[in-house]
Amino acid sequence: NCVNALKMSPERRIDVEWSLETQESYPVKIRISSLDRVGLLADMAATISKNDANILSLNTETKDDQSVVSILTLGIESTAHLEKVLSDLKKIKYVQSVRRLG
Repeated sequence: NCVNALKMSPERRIDVEWSLETQESYPVKIRISSLDRVGLLADMAATISKNDANILSLNTETKDDQSVVSILTLGIESTAHLEKVLSDLKKIKYVQSVRRLG
């Protein structure tokens, strides 16, 4: 029994701190429509990272008309967190629309 072992050997006890900041995230799929330009994907990734979200998957395709459709799955902590990420993604140069899928 661990409790009895600790009572008999208190020097074996260690102090442990649990982080209250750790939050679980859940996957959210989004679609970003934009015009193509150099650095677009880098700006999207930087915006997502700045908002403490994680990119779980990414698929992007440039069409013949130089439009880009990107489907991303992000690790999001809450509805408010998602709204902030989507809002900031909409501010990126040449991004035309950002919406949640599903």
